[in-house]
Amino acid sequence: MIRTYNFETYKKELAQRIMAAREAAGLTRQQVADAVESRIGKTFSVDVLKQWEYGTNRVRVDLIPLLCEILHVDTGYLFGEYPQFTRQLCDVQSATGLSKNAAEKLIGHRYHDGNDEWPDEVPKDAMFLSKTAEALNILFEAKSFAALLSRAKECRKLGQFPTVAESVSQTVGSIWPYMSPLFQEATAQKMGVDVAELDDSFRRIGEKQKDFFDGLSEDSRREQRDLAIFNFQRAATRVAEELIEIREVEHHAEET
Repeated sequence: MIRTYNFETYKKELAQRIMAAREAAGLTRQQVADAVESRIGKTFSVDVLKQWEYGTNRVRVDLIPLLCEILHVDTGYLFGEYPQFTRQLCDVQSATGLSKNAAEKLIGHRYHDGNDEWPDEVPKDAMFLSKTAEALNILFEAKSFAALLSRAKECRKLGQFPTVAESVSQTVGSIWPYMSPLFQEATAQKMGVDVAELDDSFRRIGEKQKDFFDGLSEDSRREQRDLAIFNFQRAATRVAEELIEIREVEHHAEET
């Protein structure tokens, strides 16, 4: 399906993305304006940038590459080609299924602050091997790492589903108030008390039962937590042992 071109829509999207990129970079409008001014050697008003971000004035095409360099984004992002700041980040997410935060940590950051420059000997579109990526290369090569990931998933699922005791605790005392007045009246007559007294009795019984099941729920959650931590620690220990064994084998091969 061909996307219909609408100038106002594109201008609004471009404005929103410029603002989003600037805020993500932690820069004020004045800082960006100063950076543009220092690069072009001419006066650049912060009001012009403000107009760009609000979509009230056209963005100068000749300054878009410079703006991308200052904000650390690709032109494809500003023009709505992909949702992430760089195609590299978008491609990594598409290929791996990782979240934006995880993909950023895997790739690494090209810039640590506004003054850092990308090394001339490294292509701008190159995959930067961050310390995180280097560590993951080692971990993924360990056969036992899959088991560790499974244990990590178990830890994240803790508390996602209520225990039996929690379910009972949530329903205790919730039935009586929803019974019909006629049923409540008939039950009270059979027991020789009025409805208010019977209602108070059910409330007190419900509170005691809820306290009891709440205690069981807390014990159950604590046991699940302790078991998850133990399983994760055991799996992590196995990964560490395997990595050490691999290194010892490599060290022995280097010596011989």
